[in-house]
Amino acid sequence: MNGRGATGEEDYYEDDYLQDYYAENYFTVNPYEEFAIRHAPFLRFHKTEGIDDYCFPSDAEEYYNMRDVGDWSRACNMNYTSIREGDIPTYWHAQTCGEHLHIAYWSFYGYNHKCDGVSGERDAWWEFIVVKIRLWETHPHMHEVMFGQKKGWYTRIPGNYEVNEETHPVAYVGRASHGFYHDDGGSNTCCYFEDTRNPGTPDHWMRTWLNLVELSRNETAEPWMTDPGTDHWNGILAPTYRDDWDLCSLVGCTGSFLQTLLSLEIGLNEPRFHQSEPDYHPLLTNEISVSLPFRIVTQDPKSSFLIITEGSSPSSSSSSSSSSSSSSSSSPSSSSSFLWSTDIQA
Repeated sequence: MNGRGATGEEDYYEDDYLQDYYAENYFTVNPYEEFAIRHAPFLRFHKTEGIDDYCFPSDAEEYYNMRDVGDWSRACNMNYTSIREGDIPTYWHAQTCGEHLHIAYWSFYGYNHKCDGVSGERDAWWEFIVVKIRLWETHPHMHEVMFGQKKGWYTRIPGNYEVNEETHPVAYVGRASHGFYHDDGGSNTCCYFEDTRNPGTPDHWMRTWLNLVELSRNETAEPWMTDPGTDHWNGILAPTYRDDWDLCSLVGCTGSFLQTLLSLEIGLNEPRFHQSEPDYHPLLTNEISVSLPFRIVTQDPKSSFLIITEGSSPSSSSSSSSSSSSSSSSSPSSSSSFLWSTDIQA
């Protein structure tokens, strides 16, 4: 796998693939499609995907047509060749948000396996990743990447996600629930970040740009894209009718406030902010004791940055909004805080 790296921000440039593509499709390409091809994600799958009903992405149109004629059998794609050779589509749509271009890429799965042996199983599932191209008309460059999973998502900035062939962000796909993540790992449970995703020796991957299908609700769209119902999709909507279709309205992170390796709930009050200093930090307002790996997500309303605190050792801490020294004691002894930016409009 050539071209992988730790940095995310890369300037736009021409390549042979796009030159050949445009030579063949000069009169049909919309103004966003070049960016959609250039920055489509490179997907990496768990080493046992494609075995025992752990499924690769499927063709949404084929699935819809099966259901349309009354075929309700399980539709699980376990054919890795269809993934590697570009037979299975990835669906996309783009939207300009100020000076920036946001491109969403959707994978469809005919079946989600149980994520912990007893729960999480269902037919039909969609997951997405959003790539944000800043200053797309004047100095286009890939910046934030939003990774979606389980009806939520989080955002990584350049330097905090991998890239393939310089312009394609790398996403690791959860084995059972098929969420997108910036890294490998997982503990094979149903917790938010714990759907296992370790490529291992098979190193199964997908170049999504080999088969991109634009999502649309106009008269030329595939019939399933213009169907506002949920019957074909086992109770969920197609991307064209979901609340997250409006890419400009998406915040940088949504989902559970505190994530652990077990289904552990810890009550946290709304964070208060210590505003007396220029670089104030969010302070948790009650005592917490955690002995498991965790992530705490808060948002700085002044800068629109998300502040992520991670830790793994037991701790007990409390804080007060009246003391600046409390900011150093509000995080566990073995934790680290860092910033994930939302899409801040210039």
